[in-house]
Amino acid sequence: MNFSSVDVVALSRAVLAAAAASVVVACTAPQASSGPDAEVFQLSEAQMRARFPKVQNIGVVEISGAKIKSRPASSGAADLEYLATGGAMLVKKVESPILAQAPEILVTPEAAILQGSQAMVKHNGRLITSEGDSTKITIDGTQVKVDGPHIIRDLASGKTTLMGGATAPTAEAPQEPVAATLADVAKAAPKTAEKPVVRPVPPAAVKPSAPAAAAVSKPVAAKPKPRPAPAPKVVAKPAAKPAPQVDRKELLNLMRAPTE
Repeated sequence: MNFSSVDVVALSRAVLAAAAASVVVACTAPQASSGPDAEVFQLSEAQMRARFPKVQNIGVVEISGAKIKSRPASSGAADLEYLATGGAMLVKKVESPILAQAPEILVTPEAAILQGSQAMVKHNGRLITSEGDSTKITIDGTQVKVDGPHIIRDLASGKTTLMGGATAPTAEAPQEPVAATLADVAKAAPKTAEKPVVRPVPPAAVKPSAPAAAAVSKPVAAKPKPRPAPAPKVVAKPAAKPAPQVDRKELLNLMRAPTE
């Protein structure tokens, strides 16, 4: 398909407009939440080590993170406590394993403590998610205790329960802007009327026409001449009779007065 200069200009403007629109959508689209990611519990061992490179085993507890620091226990016990920071993961290897993830995890001789809005614990088919910076989750033995607003979701049924004054999340999932392709823009761009291409038509062979048959004149019947209309009959009027002559002298005598 041939494009004229007008088509090229219109198409380039449409491409620029689509690109600008995609940039605006990308800027105005809601950003992905930095909240807890439950998929971290599905990572393989190699992925776990890449994300949480430092590992420390304390009895049945394995703690890992970007950094791990040890220090004397604040309770005064002779044992140490460990603080994993920079993103931390905890696995407690009991009959029903307990998995926990948070920005920081503190493991003391008595319990493991997670605090903050990004802390979550997976245990007994439930996923417990913190809903506030003040929420504190304590893993004591095989018990999980939560103090503060949080959400409990049943992993089998998907049912969620709001606890401790937690509110349902209202943020919608961000929509990724779709990049406009050249074909899409070409479809959306206004189409200008294309000039028809005039192609030379080869002259058609002229076939000799058959000689026209001589017209045979048919005899035309002579129309009868119209007969002259009969002359109207003239009725002669009777001649007027002449008036009788009156004797004047006699008339005068009659007009005179009679005498005795």
